[in-house]
Amino acid sequence: MPFGQTVPSQTLVVECEEIPGLEIRVKLARAEATGKLTISIDPVLNEGPKAEFDLATPKILDRLEEEVERPLQNAQRDLEPAQKSLKRWQEDEEKIKSSEPRTKDVQRHAKWRFNVQDHARWVSKFGKEVDDLKEKINTYKTRIEVVTKLRTFLKDAHQQAHIHYVVYSECGQPDVLLIDARDQR
Repeated sequence: MPFGQTVPSQTLVVECEEIPGLEIRVKLARAEATGKLTISIDPVLNEGPKAEFDLATPKILDRLEEEVERPLQNAQRDLEPAQKSLKRWQEDEEKIKSSEPRTKDVQRHAKWRFNVQDHARWVSKFGKEVDDLKEKINTYKTRIEVVTKLRTFLKDAHQQAHIHYVVYSECGQPDVLLIDARDQR
């Protein structure tokens, strides 16, 4: 980029393998008024396109955990009855299917088909409910695990770290060292 032009804002996203959803966003921007280069570092928990949380917000981890504790308990409580209902409807459906009347008995056969279809709808309904509850439970447990890992990460982040950065320029001769910030201990 030629000298004197403003640098467009750029963001680098660093993802953490150990903590799913944790992103460290590093943004480089030049203030137009002063011409000074600014760097912002923002920790974010990204749970998908609709769920993104700024971890710089005070007490965010407590809030994230509290948001899922009650729904997790409710989903776990509702799962067992839903599974029992599903199992009962599946067993009833199998019994009805095994007792198919002869097709010559039109009235009984029509009633039997209606019962099979009705049971199939109930099996589908409870099957979907069980699947939805299992998915919710998995999502809530994952959030709690991530929050626990984030707490540990943030606690450990207060320990001393050594950072080595080097700024280069490609104005004239390539790779001219401008700053070398190594700890000399």
